[in-house]
Amino acid sequence: MCSSSATSLSFFRYYLKRFRRNVVSMAAELKQVKDCLVSQEQFFVNKTLSRKEKKTKVKNMEREICKLHKTLEDRNCQLEASSSAATKVLTLTYPFVF
Repeated sequence: MCSSSATSLSFFRYYLKRFRRNVVSMAAELKQVKDCLVSQEQFFVNKTLSRKEKKTKVKNMEREICKLHKTLEDRNCQLEASSSAATKVLTLTYPFVF
């Protein structure tokens, strides 16, 4: 074997080893990036679910507040009617006090 082809073969082996190391290094880096993206995707999925749950809770609370407000208005009307009736009775019973 001539020395120039031996030298060429040595360079080829050297560059082949470097190429393999670069491929392995890039594969490891790609795996890290992929893991990071999977982690971020899971984070955003959890965030989205959490946001939907909170929106549902807010809607339920708004409905409950509306129901309580209606109940309060009804009771206030009943109280005003009762107060008015009591005032009429007292006015008729004790006309000189009012």
